[in-house]
Amino acid sequence: MNTGAVSANASTDPPLNNRNLISPKPVDYYPDPDRRPNGFRLRNGTELSREGDQGRGLSLVSDNPIYIQGDFNLHRNGGGTRLEEFRTLLADNYSNFYERTNPTDPDFAISTRDRWRPAEILADAVTILSNNFCDGSIQDGFLTAGGLPTVPTSANPARYGCQGQSSDALITSYLNQGRPSSSAVTANELGNRWMRANQAEATAFRGGETGRSPIRLDRFANPFTTSGGTRFGTGYDQGYVGISEAKPRNNAAATRVNATIVSGIVPSRPNQSYGGLHNFPRFIEDWNGQPLFISGSFVQLTFSNYATAPFDQDAFEVGATPGAAEQIKYYEAPNRRWGYDVGLQYAAAGPLASRFQKVERVRSEFYNEPPADDPYILNLCRAIDRNRCSE
Repeated sequence: MNTGAVSANASTDPPLNNRNLISPKPVDYYPDPDRRPNGFRLRNGTELSREGDQGRGLSLVSDNPIYIQGDFNLHRNGGGTRLEEFRTLLADNYSNFYERTNPTDPDFAISTRDRWRPAEILADAVTILSNNFCDGSIQDGFLTAGGLPTVPTSANPARYGCQGQSSDALITSYLNQGRPSSSAVTANELGNRWMRANQAEATAFRGGETGRSPIRLDRFANPFTTSGGTRFGTGYDQGYVGISEAKPRNNAAATRVNATIVSGIVPSRPNQSYGGLHNFPRFIEDWNGQPLFISGSFVQLTFSNYATAPFDQDAFEVGATPGAAEQIKYYEAPNRRWGYDVGLQYAAAGPLASRFQKVERVRSEFYNEPPADDPYILNLCRAIDRNRCSE
């Protein structure tokens, strides 16, 4: 992106490539002031089967980011019992991987007895959210400034549709933002620190259902405080939590996802990694060692066009050079229990997977019986019994 020297409004996109008319913009590393966080989220997707589906699953394609929240597309029978290829279930730490001597489960991946279906997610970026993910709202970052790292008790979890969190310790996704960091704000001031669009709600939020109108912002997107004794308050200018500082993050819970994930990655540069294969599905929660089970397949196609923020977030601005220290304070990795879903071998290929199939009309295999004195065969023979092998 060619940024304007005076104003962001003067910024322009780089010219298209003359050969294929593709924009180089996805790999320019610069934040886009016109970008809006649009995307799609899959929720309540534990079961994808439906009456008369003939074993067909779900294929979702978007050039925007896609978020998968909670358990998704589980292998299980009609009674809710988890199914795997073998009747002996795999231990969570894979310790019995080679010890499952029981026969294979005849119900596994059979459409009439397994609720699982082939699922294909193709998106600009794919982020996994746990069952505990709590949305919140942007005001959460203001209401907790300078105080405890949880949303005030009056913000009932039911308001956000959150699970697994109590109202007295509610951490929402918006506490992961660069919220005001003024040490002058005490816990007792959390409710009436900020001015509201409806000035009758100046005391804001602490009164239960009051404080519903938006917090007033100045032209620099800073909130107005109630200090100063003026009718319209005073614009806040005391700093924000930076990318290198620890921030309250959603506490993730163990989650299972069964899907083929096709997505892009962000480019890397010196001192700034793209996160590697282990960050191919992206994260924004504190998993703190909680397991994430993914069974399926990963396909990385190209660079992301939309979700292009750097994985290592220490150089966002134009001309900034990444430092040696890695700044990924916005998430903590899960215990990755990932592997190929052999159920895909039992089901017909979906619309996306079928495009990766290549049917050979002429068999390319050939068989050859090398002579006994072939050097390679001799080495194999001598490894067994050197005295019986001769040239």
